[in-house]
Amino acid sequence: MLDKSVKHLGVVMIRNNNLGYPKYQLPEGFNFVKFQEGDELEWAKIETSVEEFTGIDKALVHFKKEFGNQYEKVKERCIFIKDKHGQKVATAMAWEGQLQGLELPRVHWVGVKKDYQSIGLSKALITKILDIYKELGEKRNIYLTTQTWSYKAINIYKKFGFKPFNDMKRGKQEGVCSDFECDFNIAWNIINEKIESYEESKNVG
Repeated sequence: MLDKSVKHLGVVMIRNNNLGYPKYQLPEGFNFVKFQEGDELEWAKIETSVEEFTGIDKALVHFKKEFGNQYEKVKERCIFIKDKHGQKVATAMAWEGQLQGLELPRVHWVGVKKDYQSIGLSKALITKILDIYKELGEKRNIYLTTQTWSYKAINIYKKFGFKPFNDMKRGKQEGVCSDFECDFNIAWNIINEKIESYEESKNVG
């Protein structure tokens, strides 16, 4: 769930793909399925539910713009999680993107419906996406984009070896300073403070 009480700043994380990663399994009653043609509506519903879009129609427009002519690739790289009733409740993609002009694999469009968060689906999704890259023989570093509002998700990404991308020569950090290092530090100070408070609240609970 997004925490919009903090300042919104976009960040990039990257992991060395030569490293191992933890293997999280799906909870009982859930299973993975690949994208089939027509599932763009299910994708749109999930991504809208986690506030990536303000409406399903806008999500569908974006999907068509980004993936509309690549259905065969989407079928292999877009994963859903189904619950015991057959409802698609989470999704993620193993996709490629441009990180400051360098083409790299990425963990893309991770989304879990709100009623299904905090039960381990995100961890299982990230495991599955990294498994896909392993099966593809991918050797390049893997990145993802996120934001300060998603510090709970960032806490999970860290468990998989993702670290803040801080290449001062090629990095670009959304912010207010017009200076990479300044904006980078502001964003990650917010994230680390919120993660620390979040972990403390879990321990107290």
